[in-house]
Amino acid sequence: MKARLQLIAALLFAAIVGAGAAWYFSKPAERPPSPTVTAPPAPMPVHPALPRMQVIAQFGGPLQDTLIQRLRDPIDGTNCYVYLPIAVHHAPPNPATGYVEYGANTVGSISCFAAPARASQTQAPITR
Repeated sequence: MKARLQLIAALLFAAIVGAGAAWYFSKPAERPPSPTVTAPPAPMPVHPALPRMQVIAQFGGPLQDTLIQRLRDPIDGTNCYVYLPIAVHHAPPNPATGYVEYGANTVGSISCFAAPARASQTQAPITR
């Protein structure tokens, strides 16, 4: 009885191995290539030309891989300090809008101060 079970197990094993080999070495069914219809890519939207702030200085931030930039508004002279990480993960540009999406990451923080008054703008003190 034991020899018969061993023979059945060996035949079953050989059948499984043979079926696997036949599947592995068989050619896939030849199918004619299906015609692919591809729509032309939509043109990326043009972003509005906004004025740019000028980078005046750049400093290392208090935490690793962060920095602080000092920016100046060329129109009214406002000074801003921007604290931001060096690398920020984002998605590829959205084809519909052309903008990238930053998700839930904290991109940074900004603090702005009015430009100091110029000497010509200050009034001389009145003396009596």
